[in-house]
Amino acid sequence: MGRKGFATALIVLLAGLFLVGTMASDLTAASASRPLPKLVTIATTTPGSTLAIFADGLSKVVSNRTEMSPRVQSFSSYVTYTPMLNAGDLEMGVTVSTEGLYAWKGLEPYKKNRNIRLIMAGPDLLTAYIATKASGIRTVRDLKGKRVSLVVTLATMKEWGEAQLKAAGLEPEKDTVLVRSSSPNESIQALMDNRADAVQAGPAMPKAREADAQLGGIYVLPAATTEQEKRELLKLLPGYRITTVKAGRYPGVPADLPTLARPIYLVAAKEFPAQAAYAVVKATWEHHSDLLPVHPMFRGWPPQDMVAPDATVPYHEGVIRYFKERGVWTPEMEKIQQELFKG
Repeated sequence: MGRKGFATALIVLLAGLFLVGTMASDLTAASASRPLPKLVTIATTTPGSTLAIFADGLSKVVSNRTEMSPRVQSFSSYVTYTPMLNAGDLEMGVTVSTEGLYAWKGLEPYKKNRNIRLIMAGPDLLTAYIATKASGIRTVRDLKGKRVSLVVTLATMKEWGEAQLKAAGLEPEKDTVLVRSSSPNESIQALMDNRADAVQAGPAMPKAREADAQLGGIYVLPAATTEQEKRELLKLLPGYRITTVKAGRYPGVPADLPTLARPIYLVAAKEFPAQAAYAVVKATWEHHSDLLPVHPMFRGWPPQDMVAPDATVPYHEGVIRYFKERGVWTPEMEKIQQELFKG
């Protein structure tokens, strides 16, 4: 090819690249300028649960700060509505990191849910065994021979309940009398009705506060009392961490308390419009103070924690755009994102 022909080919190539870039830019701008959906659903667990409170708080912020009108819809469990999100029958839903892991990878009781995307990681969901203050039960080891409520309908709750007993040297079926419950609220009700001596629940739950008032005080048991117990517990429960709850933050916590935690997730269908996902995180980040009066859990949750290096579900493309604008979507997060798609 002569110099003239080479120059002509180069001009054509550059013009083509410019045209492609312009078209891509136009498509991105068009996507961002599309009107937001008016009505969106946020699926969550039973009313009064910590997840339902999280959903209600986000719903208020999104409703007040965007053009969308979220509707919170309650279901019996994550297992019910996660497949509906995956199929695109619901827009958004609240879950936790461990349930997200099970759903994404297709671990029992889920089939693979590869069409769900993470909108944000939320505050920690605290989980613990709770007894009455009068019972004298102060550690998980004290549960030997006692009536212990397990939430058997939620796979990850049952898993952590059994793991905590095992880490304390107890065999659930052999060393305790198991009382089966279908939800954390039902579990606390078993304590209030004297059908159980210790129950699986969250110290942040309104039902726990109700039990504290009715029973003359509750006592939240520590996740572990020795370093060996902590190591064993975290070995049994990938995706969890042990965090410290400050004394007096919740009923039944008279001193700083080590407790199991896993972040709450807001997830969406992959098809949820990018501009809507962007608007949800933008409103929540920039008006985070609107959440502070809703519940104490929001006070220890800075907006930066929406981006989780230990994410178990890939992020939605719309929220990545906002996080990049904020400067919190790092090359490390992009690497984590791509690894999740491979898993």
